[in-house]
Amino acid sequence: MSIVNLNFLKYKPGQCLAKCDLYAKMCDTDDAISELEDMPKEAILEKIAEEFSDWHQVDEYEYRKVASEDNQSDFKDGDEVADAGRECGDGCTDAGFFIGMIDNMMCFECNDMEQSDIDRIIAVMAGLEIAPFDMQMDDMVDLEF
Repeated sequence: MSIVNLNFLKYKPGQCLAKCDLYAKMCDTDDAISELEDMPKEAILEKIAEEFSDWHQVDEYEYRKVASEDNQSDFKDGDEVADAGRECGDGCTDAGFFIGMIDNMMCFECNDMEQSDIDRIIAVMAGLEIAPFDMQMDDMVDLEF
């Protein structure tokens, strides 16, 4: 199973932090980071629900791709296509994502998803002017805790 984590944040106007400084603040506090805007949670969840309306929405924060009748290889072993199309039952693939959020950051944990579906998440967030944040940091060795 391949897992891709997509992280998103939005700086307040005129604010910016070096990655290592932002990461240190993320580690040091349970509170919102003052340089970041709060996530528009309801708008994001609504747009994701619209964009992934062809997927099974397990709950507000979890989606699973529905297996297609055209492509039996989408099925987990022994699964059958559900009659209602987007109703999963046993007709879902392993592909899916979970949404995690705090006040001013959001993470999508994408499991076994195709790049085109990952790009759909990125496009939704870009439409809301929320940028991806790469958690990989080359300068981590310079951090002092």
